[in-house]
Amino acid sequence: VDIAAGAPLGQYRIVAKAGAASASEYFEVQEYKKPEYKVSVTTPKKFVEVGQKVKFSIEARYFFGEPVKQADVQYYIYRSRYYPWWWADEDDAETSESESEDEGGYGYGNDMVKDGEGVLNANGKLDVEFEVPVANEKDSSDYTYRIEAQVTDEARRTIEAKASFVGTRGTVVANTRTDRYVYYEGDTAKIKVSTSDYEGKPLAAGVTLKFVERHWDATPKQDESGKTRYEYTLRERELASADVTTNQQGEASYDYAVTGPGSVNIKTIVNDGKKQYPSNEDYLWVADRKGAWSDWSSGDDQSIKLVADKKSYQPGETAHVLAMLPTDKAHLLVTTELTGVMTARIVDAPSRAVMIDVPIEPRYAPNVYLSVAYIQDGEMYTHDRFLSVPAKSKFLDIEVLADKKEYKPRETAKYTILARNSDGSAAAGAELSMGVVDEAIYSVKPDSTRDIRKAFYGRRYNQVQTSFTISYYFKGHSGEKPLNIAANKRAYQLADFKNEGQYAEPTIRKDFKDTTFWQPDIVTGADGKASVEVKLPDNLTTWRATVRGVTADTRVGSAILKFVARKNLILRLETPRFLTEGDTVTLSAIVHNYLDTAKAVQISIDVTGARLLNTASQTVTIPKQGEHRIDWRVAANQVGDVKLLAKALTDQADKRFGFAYPMDASEDSVWHYDPLLWQLGGSILNEDESQAAFNSPEGLQALEVLTGMAVDDKSVFLDIQNSAYTDIFNSGRIGMLM
Repeated sequence: VDIAAGAPLGQYRIVAKAGAASASEYFEVQEYKKPEYKVSVTTPKKFVEVGQKVKFSIEARYFFGEPVKQADVQYYIYRSRYYPWWWADEDDAETSESESEDEGGYGYGNDMVKDGEGVLNANGKLDVEFEVPVANEKDSSDYTYRIEAQVTDEARRTIEAKASFVGTRGTVVANTRTDRYVYYEGDTAKIKVSTSDYEGKPLAAGVTLKFVERHWDATPKQDESGKTRYEYTLRERELASADVTTNQQGEASYDYAVTGPGSVNIKTIVNDGKKQYPSNEDYLWVADRKGAWSDWSSGDDQSIKLVADKKSYQPGETAHVLAMLPTDKAHLLVTTELTGVMTARIVDAPSRAVMIDVPIEPRYAPNVYLSVAYIQDGEMYTHDRFLSVPAKSKFLDIEVLADKKEYKPRETAKYTILARNSDGSAAAGAELSMGVVDEAIYSVKPDSTRDIRKAFYGRRYNQVQTSFTISYYFKGHSGEKPLNIAANKRAYQLADFKNEGQYAEPTIRKDFKDTTFWQPDIVTGADGKASVEVKLPDNLTTWRATVRGVTADTRVGSAILKFVARKNLILRLETPRFLTEGDTVTLSAIVHNYLDTAKAVQISIDVTGARLLNTASQTVTIPKQGEHRIDWRVAANQVGDVKLLAKALTDQADKRFGFAYPMDASEDSVWHYDPLLWQLGGSILNEDESQAAFNSPEGLQALEVLTGMAVDDKSVFLDIQNSAYTDIFNSGRIGMLM
């Protein structure tokens, strides 16, 4: 879709239709100015014990790959309560839809514990040391500490970044896992205990297991209308406890004799040196073999509870789901559902607990819902359960390779795309899309496109609703208004310039693009490969190539590759986005010298459409790996376009040569000298080859010709290593090799 130059700003919607099916997505059209560098904040550890010191590392790098030096830094450190993933609801544990490349989720706590300022060093870095505060003895929580850094460079632009780590009460995390979720009274539950550090590395530790029965006591209360409502109070009773010690692999086991029916929580207490603190919890369900009622700790005895025996299944397996019912003698409608009802059957439940077996079919991938419903005494009871069936065989492994890691503006980047199936075989005939975008764009707005694997095989939600006719109401009107006899109750749901040269007119870079390439119809061959060539524009930046693929049988995958386009002498021109007639503004040029030596650089600006108030040109010496800023004052004395042409000229940068000459004193140096001597009528030896003959006027003239080309006009590249010329030739900067 081509966006017209004068298109209104705002949000747009694109709709694709195929027969009766359709899909839509939104995109935005906005004005923006791309950042020229990116700031990152890192920590050496994700988890740090309280009382220890940790270093935040703040780093800023230009998108063309070099560090941002001597920039000012302001930072703030905040604290917020830490909620680990294992505390999430089990149904959501494997269905995260986070797509952020930079892993967000740092929280938004406003409890600031430290702030400060500093300056980036020559490598574009600043380390901030921070001691994790000791926890209050009465506070059993771990805390996330988040640093937010603001970096302001020589061009006076500020870019922000953030990172976080978790301050922990100890070093050990304990987990338990039962061999199944549902047991009968009198069974032995085989419990596996595992211990690790917070990053998941196994270690030996002592753990106390506590088995606690949970029960909800219902207290009847009358509301203002006189109806009886129930308030539920949780009551816990410790059934047993045991001490175990894990081995060096962080493993131990314990056999627990299951007692009466109900819900049993398994609590873990870590014995970490002189400290003891609670860790993660697990649970098990105990059913009566006769199907008698088992109390379960939901605090609501008027609904169905479904408990699956595993977290995920593969096609061909059978899910065993325990259904606990609020009444006995029920006739259950058991269905598997998604976009419609997939299977349906009747199951008789004489008691308040029944085990339901669900054969897992391939069409259930990536998930399906088991629904149980029944009607009794004029009331309908219904509940559905998410069953995960991962679609790993539907994933493509896509790899993107480039012929080089670094390019110059206007060079051609050559890509090879490899597509493989989940079993490692070549994915022939896979249809691929490829886009190459300036990485700076993603700092303006991060890529919010869903992972294609999750888009096709992420969690799907149940679109089937089960209703009871008692939930309908009837209404009518007299007169000419149409009757609405039966209606269902409403469902409630919650730009820069950078040049170099030899005091001569350089190639003016003016072809700047945000997206330099897009092709949606690349197809892999029989070997699962495809080749693409991309002509780069004048941007000096990091380019991001994104490839997404799909096959005829809907296997999907994606990959990303980044590479740098840069030069060795760079000029960045900092300007406002617009001027108003009568304004007087400061324009800044920052020149970077990444050559091997200090250089005298002539910096100039040409202004059309406004009045320059300073001298247009000046010459400065910039050290190697150094930078220099020049400011100009410009007055906007008329309405219209203002055109700016900035130049930074030196005696060398990415020079182009006619041919290369080896200067390593090898025989190769002599072979390249011979043609120059021969064309002038000279020779290496005399006629009888008894004496050298190149010490002649012709020999001297040949050296003068070489000196004129190599030293005076610098049209010949003198290669003292006799190895660098091939790379320069391949980059297009040497016209001929001999």
